[in-house]
Amino acid sequence: MKPLALGLLVLPLLAACASDIRPPSEARRPVAQPLVSLHAVAFAPDSAALSPAEEQDLARFVAAVDPQPGDPLLVELPAGSRAGGLAARRASAVGASLAALGLPSRSVALPEAGGDRVRVAVETVAVHAPEGCPDWQQLGTLESFDNGVSGNFGCATARNFAAMLDRPRDALEGRATGPAPAARMTVGVALYDAGAPIPLLSDGSASGSSGGSASGGSGSSGSGSSGSN
Repeated sequence: MKPLALGLLVLPLLAACASDIRPPSEARRPVAQPLVSLHAVAFAPDSAALSPAEEQDLARFVAAVDPQPGDPLLVELPAGSRAGGLAARRASAVGASLAALGLPSRSVALPEAGGDRVRVAVETVAVHAPEGCPDWQQLGTLESFDNGVSGNFGCATARNFAAMLDRPRDALEGRATGPAPAARMTVGVALYDAGAPIPLLSDGSASGSSGGSASGGSGSSGSGSSGSN
C-alpha cells in the first residue's frame, strides 16, 4: 500500500480521537454586595418634633435593617439647608432619636436642593455565594470525565464563608489590625497567680485507670503473701 493511501486511512482515526479541551473553571468566590436602605421621616407641617408613631416607625426600620458596627448611618437633608432652618432641626431630631437607640449617625446633604424632607439611609453589606452555586450541571455528563475542574469548585467554601462571617463589611473593606484583647488573654495567668487554676474535668477513663491500679496492687500483695507461705 502506498504511503499516501495509508495516511488517508489513518487521518479519520486521529480526527475521531481529537476533543476540545475545556478551559479550567475558576474557583467560586464569595460576593460582597453593598445594600442601601432608605426611610423617609414624616413631620407635621412647620414642626421639627418627631411624633411617637414616627419614632416607632424609625425604630422598626433600624431593627429590620440591623446595621452592624462600621455600617454608615446617615441622616439626609436637602442641599442648601440653613443651619438653623426647619430641615436642619428635623435632621437633628432624627439624629437624637437614633442616638437614643444606641446608633451614632451623621448628617449629609442630598444632591437635590429645596424642601424640608428628611430621610435616613443605612448602608449594609450582604455576603453570599456567587450566582450559579451550587452547579451540578456536569454531574453524570461526559464533561465530568475530562479531568477538569468541576463547575461546583469553591461553592461550598463560599457559602460557608458567607454564613460564618461575623461582620459582613469586613469582606468589603476589612479593618485595621489592633491590639489583642488582653483582658481575656490574661485570665489564665491571673488564676495561676491567685492559686486557683481551673481544674481538669474527670472522665470515666481516669476513674477506670485508678481502679485498675488499685486492683493490680492488691493482686501483687496477694501473690507475695502466698509466696512467703
